[in-house]
Amino acid sequence: MCRLFPDRELCDSDTLRAHHFDPKDTHKLYKLAKAAAVVLALGAPAGANAVTLTQTITVPGNAGSDKTLDFVGFGSGVTLTSATLSWNFTGAGTGSSDLCATFTDCEPGSYTLDLEAAPTGSGVFSGVFDTGTDFTGIDNSTDALQTGSYSVTLTGSTLLPFDPTLLAVDGPVGSLRVDVEFDGVVFNNSPAPFSGSVTLSAESVAVVPLPAGAVLLAGALGGLGLLRRRKTG
Repeated sequence: MCRLFPDRELCDSDTLRAHHFDPKDTHKLYKLAKAAAVVLALGAPAGANAVTLTQTITVPGNAGSDKTLDFVGFGSGVTLTSATLSWNFTGAGTGSSDLCATFTDCEPGSYTLDLEAAPTGSGVFSGVFDTGTDFTGIDNSTDALQTGSYSVTLTGSTLLPFDPTLLAVDGPVGSLRVDVEFDGVVFNNSPAPFSGSVTLSAESVAVVPLPAGAVLLAGALGGLGLLRRRKTG
């Protein structure tokens, strides 16, 4: 009569007999491990993939003056590592001014285009600000009618002061406002005060599933370890 232990049998004669070990089993497992390693090398990514998520809001040419741009989060199920805001706006056209003395506003005629957080300085876009002014060539010194043209371009990008929880949500995250201002009693004669777009982009870490080759490799190595224990026992 024998008593069974994990790696041997202890019989009444106190003779130790190792479990049957077939060298062919080792050969088979080595082949399986080699095949799994090849599959893993060919099909598995080197690590977690970085995915860029983007939102772009476009302001068409017929938007009129002043525009609020509302952004939403990228979802509560994502893991974000950074966020960047980039923009490109252009305001161009013609303007005219007269009766400055009558209106007591004889400053040089100007066109100003602003981009900023709305409300100013708050939320995820806190600190975002860009502005440009063109004086149109109208000196606006008398009541006489004067005409001129303007052209302003706002182009830039900034890495947002980042707290991942601010953008990894399912609802609104903040707004930007594009403002147009004429000064010196300048009347815009252009059908499009400005146009352009703003893009909010964020880097997300994608979860990479374990490749099938890794599962095979783990199983093969585990089998080799078990056979080695049996052999040395």
